[in-house]
Amino acid sequence: MGFRFAALSTTAPASVMPANSTETVVFALPQMVPPTDSAIVALMWNVGMTPGTGCTSFRFNLRRGFTVSDPLVNATPWIATVAVGSAIQINGFYFDVMFGQFWPYCLTIQQITATVASTLFASAMHSFIL
Repeated sequence: MGFRFAALSTTAPASVMPANSTETVVFALPQMVPPTDSAIVALMWNVGMTPGTGCTSFRFNLRRGFTVSDPLVNATPWIATVAVGSAIQINGFYFDVMFGQFWPYCLTIQQITATVASTLFASAMHSFIL
């Protein structure tokens, strides 16, 4: 049994959180060199955040592409309820099948009912071809 262990990683946020409930791309990973078969990609993310004023929860989505209009990888969003001003650390793990395609991936976050931008800290996104 063998495996390819191509990997990409980033700790640099793609953008800052807005002072509203707009879905925002937080991390983006470029296209990986695809295998010729239907390889599995392991996607992992870790986000440390301090919620902004009015924020009651966060909605996290993984997407194939670089924008909030690109297709979802996960069928339903992950939702985390938060207390204003209390720092949270959230992790996610998901598998996707590349089908021999060049897929970039991004993690988007939506702050629910936020009126002040949340602050990111100690955050990262990783992908591995298995």
